[in-house]
Amino acid sequence: MSDSRWDEFFRRLAKEVEDKMREAFESSTTLLETQAGDYRTPKVDYTVSGQELYVAVEMPGCDKQKIELSVDDSVITILGEYMAPPPAFSSLHPFTQGRGFRRVLKLPKPVEASKVEARYEAGVLLIKAPIATPRGVKVRVE
Repeated sequence: MSDSRWDEFFRRLAKEVEDKMREAFESSTTLLETQAGDYRTPKVDYTVSGQELYVAVEMPGCDKQKIELSVDDSVITILGEYMAPPPAFSSLHPFTQGRGFRRVLKLPKPVEASKVEARYEAGVLLIKAPIATPRGVKVRVE
C-alpha cells in the first residue's frame, strides 16, 4: 500500500473512533442524569484538542448570575436558571417549560478541576478544561 492509502485509512479510523466516543459520551451522560424536576436538559457538544477539552452547552434565556458549574474528575454538573422574563413574555416558551437547565456530563477523560474555565455568551456556556495527567505516569521535563 502506498502512504496515501494508509493516511486515508487512519483518517477514516480516527473519524470513526471520534464518532463512537461522541456516541458513548452522549449515552453515558444520559445514564448519569438524575431527576431534573423543573429543569430541561440542554444540548451539549464537545471536542478534544491537544491537552484541552472544549464543551459547548446551549442554555438560551439563562441568567448568567444563576449558572452553577461543578467539576469532579471526569464529571461536570451544570445548573442554570432562566432570567426573569418581562410580564408579557412569562407565558411563552421557554419560560413555561420549567426553571432552566440541568445537565450532568460524564467526560471522555478526567480533567484538572481547579483549572477549568467557563464563560456564558449569547445563550451558550463555553467550558475549557485541561485534561489531567494520569497519576503514576512520569512526565518528561524539558
